[in-house]
Amino acid sequence: MEESIKLSFEYSKSLEKERVINTIKRLPWYRDNRYNVDIIAFPKNLDTNNLVSTSDEDILNAIDLEYNQEKHISSEKEMTKLFSLYEGRLVSFLKETELPIISNIIVHLVMYGTAGSYSLPNKVIVNISKFYNVGLMRNILHEIIHLHIQHLIDTYKIGQWEKERVVDLLMEKCFPEITKQQHIQIDTTKIDEVFNTHYPNVPYILETIGEISR
Repeated sequence: MEESIKLSFEYSKSLEKERVINTIKRLPWYRDNRYNVDIIAFPKNLDTNNLVSTSDEDILNAIDLEYNQEKHISSEKEMTKLFSLYEGRLVSFLKETELPIISNIIVHLVMYGTAGSYSLPNKVIVNISKFYNVGLMRNILHEIIHLHIQHLIDTYKIGQWEKERVVDLLMEKCFPEITKQQHIQIDTTKIDEVFNTHYPNVPYILETIGEISR
């Protein structure tokens, strides 16, 4: 039987609340890793200068004012249709790189937080308030690749920006026509050399990057 990847979409006010709370908790981490926290999305009625003191009730009330389930439903339909155009190539790419295929991935569609994130073993979270169509699909694929290499990231203790550069390079290999490179906050010369020399052996690439980064 041919292998495949199935996406299941979830969205609700409670998931939006969870996203806002988790994003607030992670703001120090984003600042420490030199992310631009000014572009992170929050409900308009929240005081972004005093987020740490915001109550759960205030967060939910702010979400209630903006929540539009039709937008989530529309995004789900659009992403389901678009993913069918990329799924085969993604599966072939994972086989080529000998990465274990996660056959069922849950996608949370939210309006807040960063462009995207992921959570093991199989969850992707993407922002539909700032991204749509191919841009949103690109974020989903980016986070799916993160999921597939995270076991190696943990094994070889790869740093945040090293990890992001590897995912960008993998995206460029698999989906060159839609990939956009991030502004990486470190010198990537050695990472690029290792990647270009040893692709598609992703485990060895990450093992080597782990060694040269320490």
